[in-house]
Amino acid sequence: MIINNEKNDSSENFFNTTLLISNKSLFPAVKYLKKRFNILYNDEIEKNNVLPSVTGLLSSGYDLVDKSFLDRLPNLKVISHFASGLDSIDVDEVKKRNIVVLNTPNAVVNDTADLAMAFILNLSRRFFYKSSIC
Repeated sequence: MIINNEKNDSSENFFNTTLLISNKSLFPAVKYLKKRFNILYNDEIEKNNVLPSVTGLLSSGYDLVDKSFLDRLPNLKVISHFASGLDSIDVDEVKKRNIVVLNTPNAVVNDTADLAMAFILNLSRRFFYKSSIC
């Protein structure tokens, strides 16, 4: 997606959007996003606070996005989930609330295949063989 850095009447709401970042491991993405959005970190707010200003959520596979979490975000419109699956997201609840969920299903497919082949090659050729006799 190409983002226009110039503010105009149609982009004013876009630049005033607040994103909730579920954990600090997503910092590389935040460096880019903080120029365009208001940013809140989940671990810096009180656990039961309702956050009506938040319309976007960045989460990872380690973060549980369930009904009680979604209840704190009454105006949430989109979840950008940095994981290949949706195991940590209550998909039924998200559907009820008409929240768009985006994830990265094929982000690590090639790297995983490369690593598997490297392990196979290592095991068959004993490149990194550690003797039990030390």
